[in-house]
Amino acid sequence: MKRSRSYPAIELHDACKLIRIDLRPLADVQTGHDRNSIARMLSYASGSGGAAARKVAALTAFGALDRRGGQYGLSILGRQLQTLTVDSNEYTDAVKAAFRHPPLFRDLIEECTNHGRLPNDLEQLLETRHGITPKASRTAACVFTRSAQFAGFLTTDGNLVDPPVDRRATVNQPPTHPVGTELTDSQSLMTKNPIAVDRYGRSLRQGVIPITLPNNEEAIVAIGFPQEVNSRKIKFFRKRLKSYLEDLDALFPTDLNVEGSGSADEDRADVISIANRKRAT
Repeated sequence: MKRSRSYPAIELHDACKLIRIDLRPLADVQTGHDRNSIARMLSYASGSGGAAARKVAALTAFGALDRRGGQYGLSILGRQLQTLTVDSNEYTDAVKAAFRHPPLFRDLIEECTNHGRLPNDLEQLLETRHGITPKASRTAACVFTRSAQFAGFLTTDGNLVDPPVDRRATVNQPPTHPVGTELTDSQSLMTKNPIAVDRYGRSLRQGVIPITLPNNEEAIVAIGFPQEVNSRKIKFFRKRLKSYLEDLDALFPTDLNVEGSGSADEDRADVISIANRKRAT
């Protein structure tokens, strides 16, 4: 018997509201929380079961919460959903990335792409192809459909949005600001917010590497990697990254004198998806 695919128990719209309002305190906390702590923020006495556990699981499924060893914290994507202006393009991209985070939803939206619209037999498809029980298939279909509409993938009548929404990742636009240039908030918004999706709309594993620069400044390296990781992809990534670093001189003014004790590769790495900012002292 095929194992049932997991899916978020709440709609993406509701998940975003929980992140932006109920879990707002997580933005100021660096340490992890257990599930009971998260549940109390959601106004439940315990997170061991019931609606509280389902909501925590859904927020994790959408990629808004990270779970490490039983501890939960706000993910990079969750921080985007919490802090970005809701009518900005960056927030829209973050919502799309959250929608595509559950593997089942990624598969289903590709099915919609093949048909040009929501399949008429979605509930049956969930049962036969994804192993979801008949009792749960209606709920899963409803959560998927409404979440896809909220994320801008489907219209209210179930048609695929045409033309497709812009899903280009900001990482595909190389930074043009020379090192040391002071960026305004509007100029640095896209570069200081980590990658949400790739240029094909697929969500990425996200990571940020802070690099300390001279004069008490900091650069940010934002990296996005496919959800499915293996040694071959990592090896290929390292090889291409090394080649890319060797070509980064084009981003610097020809008369710029780079000083410091680091290697050339280390200096060049500072400008990958960089947001130059002074750290609080």
